[in-house]
Amino acid sequence: MAYRADNGAPRWTVASIPVPFATEAGGVKGFIFPDHLSQALYFSTTTKVWAVRDDGTAPSALWSTTAVPSPSTLAFLELGGTGYVFVGGGNGRLYQLDAGTGTQVKSVQLGGAGDAIGAPTLDVLNSMAYVGSTAGVVYAVKVPLP
Repeated sequence: MAYRADNGAPRWTVASIPVPFATEAGGVKGFIFPDHLSQALYFSTTTKVWAVRDDGTAPSALWSTTAVPSPSTLAFLELGGTGYVFVGGGNGRLYQLDAGTGTQVKSVQLGGAGDAIGAPTLDVLNSMAYVGSTAGVVYAVKVPLP
């Protein structure tokens, strides 16, 4: 659900009744990443990666994808005028998705097929993503992905 920061009133409402956005895809992981230019909100659940638009009075799904197995918390980055979502998978891969469509642009195998890749941290200055894995390894990868 969305609430106004200035007064605590519900932002997504229908006739003064708060309207939630139900993912029906398991719990939301980590945090929700906003893109202030497009008004999109990006987040991961147990089985999907989502983009939702904040239309002011109600949320609307832009896209969702199951292309990333057991997705981690994600990160959003705009590179060269194009938005990307970076997210770790439960299969040892780091994924780069097109933020506008959810389409997989690239992925790289970092760990073994049974290693979960965690939430990426983006170093914009050096064009790097840093991610850890359940195997106890930390990886540094150039972004956009090679």
